[in-house]
Amino acid sequence: MDKKNTENKRKGKFFSSKKFKYGALATAFTALFIVAVIMLNVIVSAVDSKFPLYVDLTEDQIFSISDSTVELIRGQLDTFQEEIGEEVKLKITFLRPRDQLAANETYNWVINLAESYANTFPEIEVEYREDLYTHPENYADYTRYGESITYSSIIMTSNLSQAAYKVFTFDSCLVYDEDGANLWAFKGEMRFNAVILELTSRQSPVVTFTTGHGESTPENLTEVFYNCGFRVEYVDLLTEEISDDTKILVIYNPQEDIKTQEDDSRKSEYTKISDYLNAYRSMIVAIAPSTSPNSFPVLDELLADWGIEVERNQMVLDDTYSVPGDNRMLYVDYTESEHIAAALTGSLTEMSSPPRSISYISAPIRILEKGDGDLFSVEPVLVSSVNSYVEVVGENGTIEKQSGSYPVMAVSSRFTIENNQNLYGHVLVIGSEYFTETNTYREQYGNTSIIYSAIRLLTNENVAVDIQYKVLEDYTLTMETGTIYTFAVFAVGVIPVAIFALGIVVYIKRKHL
Repeated sequence: MDKKNTENKRKGKFFSSKKFKYGALATAFTALFIVAVIMLNVIVSAVDSKFPLYVDLTEDQIFSISDSTVELIRGQLDTFQEEIGEEVKLKITFLRPRDQLAANETYNWVINLAESYANTFPEIEVEYREDLYTHPENYADYTRYGESITYSSIIMTSNLSQAAYKVFTFDSCLVYDEDGANLWAFKGEMRFNAVILELTSRQSPVVTFTTGHGESTPENLTEVFYNCGFRVEYVDLLTEEISDDTKILVIYNPQEDIKTQEDDSRKSEYTKISDYLNAYRSMIVAIAPSTSPNSFPVLDELLADWGIEVERNQMVLDDTYSVPGDNRMLYVDYTESEHIAAALTGSLTEMSSPPRSISYISAPIRILEKGDGDLFSVEPVLVSSVNSYVEVVGENGTIEKQSGSYPVMAVSSRFTIENNQNLYGHVLVIGSEYFTETNTYREQYGNTSIIYSAIRLLTNENVAVDIQYKVLEDYTLTMETGTIYTFAVFAVGVIPVAIFALGIVVYIKRKHL
């Protein structure tokens, strides 16, 4: 009995001791802390699934939508809804759970960008689905034009029509270098804008490329039109008519002349193009300097009607004002203009430090007449430096240099008023097939801005001209070897030792309680 009472007294003393009280309190705090961490994690996960907590901390806000996009899309949605008298709803559909997509870095950029659109515009929502392979019939309507629906597909749809949809991919939001090996830029904003413009336009603007004359396929230029919401078409002028919806006709580096033969059953190619331009519409002609000067009399006549001539048998060279190592890759100057040319270069020349533009393997362009500046004007847009030259064969057969500043891009414009409506027609001539097709086209130079400005000028359309590629930088932390060693010693040695010492102190203090 005494032994039992003694044991009870010991237990009573233990439970009433400071050691037990402080130990129990510490245990309770620890348990509460763990529970709080778990609950916080659950709450954050739940909130993130409904309202993503992604924050773009990159210096240039690479993965966020810009103010230009907000202005463009807001205006487009408001105008479209006013025209149709009905509210439009757009849905961006991903075909994997969000957490699976977020595990891939580049996919994560795209889904966060999509959610930024949804957070900015009430008309846009984002959904994640998992039924692609269990219920493929749900996606049959999205393959009628030959699209392939996979896990990497992104579907944007409109509530206004079952046919109003667009299928694109994660890769279409990325830009790789010319070798296709390294990721160079993110163009998700351009891609999303183009799709939204396409789905919220009563009729997409059309750009038509001619075929049948050995023309090149301008990959980058075609992509620019896609990014601006254009529908790209092709026409064989020998047998087909230019679509009435065509805003811009493009003749890109032809190897053969256009035809003039016509009979009672069809018009000639020359007549079709002339009729198109006489209706105050626009055309882009890109011509390389390698073609024979006498092999394009019909096209030359057509351009001469607009006051422009291209010297195809010559190439502009510059030994000083060019990219080092290649005197064919010219740094070109922006001409001063009070007329149409200013619309192409004004966004650049107004900058405090305008970016340079480059023209590669360029034919000189002659301005045959300047026009009156009001109803008809012809102007150079880009010119080579005064140090540039062309090589010509002299009378005695020797090669001579003719120095001077040569236009390598020019624009001709005509204006009239018809039925109280202002009508403009433009012809833009580029003396190089590479102006849009090399890395010089990208945003480190002014080539990109000029092409976008040209599209806006030639069509007067609401296009995403101010949205550019967002070039990726290496945002990883770089340190010198000594700094890395110091950081490693601190992280691996100092911090663990400090924690261990603190633990010893706490243990000793508690032992003497």
